[in-house]
Amino acid sequence: QAQGRPILVATLYGPTGAGKSTLFRLLTGIDVPAGDVVRPMSYACVVAVPEDIAQPERLAPIFTGFTLEALTDKEQLRQPDPRKERLFHVTYPPGGHTQTLPLILADVPDFDSVARDNWAKAEYMLRRAQVVLFLVYGEAYATDVAVRELARSCQIAARLAYVFTKTPDADHARPKWEHLLDTLGRKLTPHADKFHEK
Repeated sequence: QAQGRPILVATLYGPTGAGKSTLFRLLTGIDVPAGDVVRPMSYACVVAVPEDIAQPERLAPIFTGFTLEALTDKEQLRQPDPRKERLFHVTYPPGGHTQTLPLILADVPDFDSVARDNWAKAEYMLRRAQVVLFLVYGEAYATDVAVRELARSCQIAARLAYVFTKTPDADHARPKWEHLLDTLGRKLTPHADKFHEK
């Protein structure tokens, strides 16, 4: 809560190239590195926050254990830094937030990039989120690291949404989704029931 009001923290989580930062841009209107050829594009977590709780003294109780820094230039996100607790914050532009329940949306580095420090940063934010939006594209959904991280996300997240990106329609995504459920059911017993439930 912030000032007695419930706050929802949602994290975009997934492998490199899944579209996390692109979706973050579309939802918030905030310019972050996205869609570049060179990977990783970002070395830090960033949260978009409603204007009325954007002050550091109001954010600090929400993100205990984090070191908060204001994001003034997207190039800040491109600078390597080993600190997993480093968290940039930026305010939604006017009209960029219309939800009744205040929403804080987080964009995190890829959990499978060559920059190993990024993995710890992504997990640190994963453990803070109430909702995880797990983004994955068709060619990556069945890789070992993606399946492993999905299973771990299901065990950590209060709520999880699985989002196929770069997929033409539901008919293309459905067979992969069913295959994924079958794979998890065989590999992750006894956690499979928990996954199906979520």
